[in-house]
Amino acid sequence: LQGLVDAEEGVKTNGLPQTKADMRRLKAMGFSDARLAELAGSEEEAVRKARREMGVRPVYKRIDTCAAEFESLTPYMYSTYETDFNGHADCESDPSDRKKAIILGGGPN
Repeated sequence: LQGLVDAEEGVKTNGLPQTKADMRRLKAMGFSDARLAELAGSEEEAVRKARREMGVRPVYKRIDTCAAEFESLTPYMYSTYETDFNGHADCESDPSDRKKAIILGGGPN
């Protein structure tokens, strides 16, 4: 928790991060654009614009709903700003041009 408090104080004192690595670190910690704007005395849209200009965007990860017993044809996905040890953000969403449906929530449908 102290890390979150320290991160908030850093944004209050220094404003928005100026590097991609620092912005990604705050996003990976769970800070929304709205919260960063509030801490920095800025507007949410300005934070979003700065983040996107830095190339900091979420990636999507897959949850194996079948515990590797067999192929899951309808996996759950979640967004994250996490990267690997080399700073690479690997997206597992396998995007296509096909029509899609989004089910909000979880569990039996």
